[in-house]
Amino acid sequence: MKILVCGGSGFIGRALCRNLIAQNHQVFIYTHSANVKTIFKTSAFLKKTFSSTNFRVVNVYNDFPNVDVIINLSGESIAKKKLTKDRLDEILQSRIDTIDLLLDEYRLRAPKIFIQASATGIYKDNVSCDETGELGDSVYAQICKAIEDKALSLAQNSTFRYSKICLARIGVVVGRSGGLRQNLRFLPKTHFIPGDNTIPYILIKDIVSAFNLIINKKLSGPVNLCSDDYVSLNKLISLCKPHCPIAIPCPRKILTLDKRGELLLADQKIEPKVLLENGFIFSKIK
Repeated sequence: MKILVCGGSGFIGRALCRNLIAQNHQVFIYTHSANVKTIFKTSAFLKKTFSSTNFRVVNVYNDFPNVDVIINLSGESIAKKKLTKDRLDEILQSRIDTIDLLLDEYRLRAPKIFIQASATGIYKDNVSCDETGELGDSVYAQICKAIEDKALSLAQNSTFRYSKICLARIGVVVGRSGGLRQNLRFLPKTHFIPGDNTIPYILIKDIVSAFNLIINKKLSGPVNLCSDDYVSLNKLISLCKPHCPIAIPCPRKILTLDKRGELLLADQKIEPKVLLENGFIFSKIK
């Protein structure tokens, strides 16, 4: 298949592109990163598999290729800067702008499958639900809803009405070189969060497999990309900050001083019903 990955230089995008290239898909990456080829060529695996025939970077100055699948992971990072109102506006607008760009480029030649990244933060807090669960009203839920509504609007006035449009609601991503580990950098190194709350998470290798399943099964509508193995925030942080020398309780009130900390206070048991019904098997945290 010919697959366009928008945001392919990010943590999820890099892992996904490596996997797709290994399967001999023709992968195109749309990114704002100026050093994307350097990012990929530093991988020992891609030094062997990287070639102009199965991997190409595109930008607004290139012609976008005809593709079978678009996976849109693009957008400003939530973890990169303190979440002021202006920053939250940037996060939303960066995602809306990419969808607008894709509509302009593919209005008359839409892909068979369009996958838009969203988040489990779209659901209400203190809930246990699947993809049919009640949506929340937090600022993060509102951003997710705006992104999903924009993606679904593609089908209203273009050839996208023939596409399978999937809303990938992603939990906290756990991996060695990014995801939650990177998102915790704003916290003091000696502080450990008292968190018995349940955080929807997914291992990086599982999210790659989940995207493959969505493509192969041609799934559409909302799909929760989070593990069916419910664990506490404490457990996740112990995996991501194993070398923290001192475990000093960090009061919940301190976390609310930075909106990035508020994301760690959610308490949700989100069931990945669609993936499970399609035979997906999650890896378990040891």
